[in-house]
Order: sequence, then structure tokens, then C-alpha cells
Amino acid sequence: MTVLTLTVGAPAAGGSCVAHTDEATVFVRGALPGETVRATVVGSIKSGRILFARTTEVMTPSEFRVTPPCPVANRCGGCDLQHVHPAEQAEWKASVLRDQLMRIGGTTDIAGEPMATAVTVLVVPVAGAEPGLGWRSRATIHANASGAPGFYAYRSREVVPTTHCPVLVPALQPALAHRWPGGAQVSIAASSDRVTAVGDVGRSGVPAGWSSRAWLEQAAVGRTWRVASDGFWQSHVEAPAVLTAAVRQVLVPRAGDRLLDLYSGVGLFAGALAEDVGITGRIDAVEVDTTAARLARRNLHDCPQVQLHNADVRQFLAERTTAQPGEVADLVVLDPPRAGAGAATVRLLTQTGARAIAYVACDGAALARDVRTFAELGWHLATVQGFDLYPMSHHTEAVALFTPDNAEATGRAVG
Repeated sequence: MTVLTLTVGAPAAGGSCVAHTDEATVFVRGALPGETVRATVVGSIKSGRILFARTTEVMTPSEFRVTPPCPVANRCGGCDLQHVHPAEQAEWKASVLRDQLMRIGGTTDIAGEPMATAVTVLVVPVAGAEPGLGWRSRATIHANASGAPGFYAYRSREVVPTTHCPVLVPALQPALAHRWPGGAQVSIAASSDRVTAVGDVGRSGVPAGWSSRAWLEQAAVGRTWRVASDGFWQSHVEAPAVLTAAVRQVLVPRAGDRLLDLYSGVGLFAGALAEDVGITGRIDAVEVDTTAARLARRNLHDCPQVQLHNADVRQFLAERTTAQPGEVADLVVLDPPRAGAGAATVRLLTQTGARAIAYVACDGAALARDVRTFAELGWHLATVQGFDLYPMSHHTEAVALFTPDNAEATGRAVG
């Protein structure tokens, strides 16, 4: 087993920091920039020129190092930044996002502003909770062979049992004191009216007072949303309000606008922006998942300006841009999966005639790849704002605004 003494450099994607030896680049977990650590090599690629290592001893700690709030922090794979002060986690994530936009996206500035100030990540507090804790309202737990609940270890299917997870909202904590069927996988979710557990468990097998129903209702942005218990809904309790406000701010929708809501899920953005475009406007919400589309139909039954389409986004765009090139929409909001929108979809988006596109990204590298494609097609990244909606982990959410380089060419000025 190889142990290295390393001086640690900048954060990298995935929760590690970068260090160097004479022969290799080393990605070190459990370290902070500026520290000197001893780290055990746990893997390698490219004939040993790239190494992966785990910190085993901190020789010169950073001023931002803290004691992790969770006793299984070094074994559970869910939270990889618990050793970083909560306020510094936002700067860590901003540094990674800047690097991705520059290195992968080819961006050197944003609307003339240097990356150091143009790209920031905002902390999103939760009322009544300590910084970085008590924010997660949805999770997947796993039981070991004897039924003890926990979470997978880092890059492993080994279950790390635990009786408490500090990032979960209080209502979900009983799941970790419950005895589940051996080997069970259970999706747990909490809302103001219900706590659910679905998966390898029957109606009688959930904690007292919990439900095994396949759906629950979430209150957000002045509406009530029916959501699948094991389907997609933002995990952070403040995320729906934060992200819809950010999208509204960058798009500035107006009465009469035609808006595309792509990868629309259960209808969050369509419902939040329906009042902005008014009864004279139109929102086409497109979602390929049948369950989510069905729930959206129920959630938005009182919004006549919203038209719902249970369809593949790329196919929908191809049909619309072929039939109405340059006249499909005034505005677009898209919230793609972690892989991003992709070059083919981006190409179609630039043919819609939209004056602005708001892109909700959950992966900085995927966003950066799409930034490069937008630029090649004559669109630029006008703004980007990161949000720390996954505290204690390396994940970041961001809202980016794209506008055409020649806005007059669309016939619709921005703003």
C-alpha cells in the first residue's frame, strides 16, 4: 500500500483536491487546499500517471478544516465535504465551477466580468437548522443483510449503517432507527403533510405514522404539488423557491410571452411562471416521464395557458423547429438530467427564435460542454449563478442565462 506525503492544491470536480508528485497527478479525498497530508493511494489510471488517494493524516491543517458532524463521514459515500467549514464549501464549489466553465466551456469571462467575481455560489440556509444540516427531504436508504439501515460507502455497494444522518430533515430521521427487511432499498421523502417510504417494504413495514403511498404533496411557490414518492423533486427544502426565483429573474417573462419548459417534471417552472405570461401567453411543458407528466396534468389543471406534452424533448423540438423555424418560443427554461442537454438539443434550442434561455444545471461539467456548443452556434453565456443546494457534498446547482450574440436578429430584445 503506497502512502504519499503531499502538498494539496485546488479543489477538483468530485470532492477531491489536486496534488502532484514528480511522476503523477493525484486526486486526494479528505483534504483541503494548502494542506500537507499523508494519503494512501487507492487507485490509478493511465499507467499510474493519475492516482486517487485518501487522506490518512493531516500534517498542516487548513484554517477551514472542521470536525465532521457525522460519525460515519469518512466511510459514507454521500457527504464528501464534511471536513470543510460550511461557509467555505460554497467557495470550494465556485472554484470548481469556474474551472469547468474555463477548461471545458472555453469561457474566459462572463459579459466582460472576470470569472473570479462573475461565478459565485450562494449558501441557502434552512430555518431552524445549523449551517449545512437538516436540508434533505428526500433520500434513498439501504439495509444490510440484518436489516440495519444506512447508505452506500464511497464507490461501493457496501452498506455503512448509521442511526442518524445530520443532513436529513428531522421528519426522516426515524428511518435510520427502523429495522428494515434485509437488503432492502427504500426511497424516503417528507413534506408538510406526510412522510413516505416506498421500495422493498410493505404497508406494515414502515415506521409508525409513515405512509407507503406512492405520492405526497409539496407546498412551494404558492401552489401545492403532487409528487411521486420515489420520483424527481428537489431534495433541498428551499430549492423550488430559490430556483424558480432565479429563473424568473434572468428570463424576465412578460404577459403574452410564449415559453418552453423543457424537462418539465411535475410542472414546477411552468406553474411558477404561468402568472407571468398571463392568459394571453402560452407555456408548452415537455416531459418524457409518463408518471411525472401525469402528475403535472393534475398540478396545473387550473392553468389554461399551460399545454402539457408527454414527449421526448429533442423530438418535440425537432418537430416544432421544422414546422415553425424561428417562431417556436420567446423564452426557454430547461432543467436537463445530469448529463446535460447535449449538442443536438442545444442546436435545436438556438432555432426556436427565443430571446433568452435559462438553463438549470446540476452538473458543472455538463453545463460547460453545453456552453461551448452554444458559443459555436452564436449564443453566449450572459450570467451564471451557483447555489449550494447540496451542502456537505461536492454537488452544485446553477442557473445560467444564454442569449444570442446578435439579439436583434431574433427581433426580440432581452429584458
